[in-house]
Amino acid sequence: MIIFTYVNIDIRTKRAYVISYAKCSFANDNCTEERRKGEFPLQENEDIQMIFQSFREVNQAFHQSMTQTTQRLGITAIQYFVLKIVSENPGIGLNELSDKIFSVTSTASGIVDRMVRAGWLSRERPPTNRRSISLTLTSEGRDLAGRVKALRQSQLTAIISQISTEDVAELQRIHKQIVNIIQRQREEENHEYK
Repeated sequence: MIIFTYVNIDIRTKRAYVISYAKCSFANDNCTEERRKGEFPLQENEDIQMIFQSFREVNQAFHQSMTQTTQRLGITAIQYFVLKIVSENPGIGLNELSDKIFSVTSTASGIVDRMVRAGWLSRERPPTNRRSISLTLTSEGRDLAGRVKALRQSQLTAIISQISTEDVAELQRIHKQIVNIIQRQREEENHEYK
């Protein structure tokens, strides 16, 4: 015997509302459906776990691919991200850079030191604030960032080209929907705590 349960889940309140369930026996192909409504605490839900596991696996696969790409060009993935961020934010300071790479300032400072020694970054002290630094790409850094970006773009295009246009659109729609739900929940929680 197997029991199928149809549940409506409110992620915000972490409550599951049972709509109905059916008892099925494979011996005689007989199913009886019993309708029952009720509220139950949300337990570990396999679907939710599978979705988050899928996100982790995709993220890990992208990270591993990115690491291989950057290693072929003689840099680390974090160094490429620093090149990308500095390229998009010329004159960025160390504190802002460390925020953008989700690191502490001392770690970001070590990365920057190595990149300055490699000739990829230029570090200057603005005359208006001698305690801060301003980071820009050198011509060698711009060239390296461009080569990594082109190689990465080529790899990602090869991956996405194996997925149908409809599936890509559906994936983007679902991801946007998830982001919107999470943002809405965060706003509601912020509003509740004010």
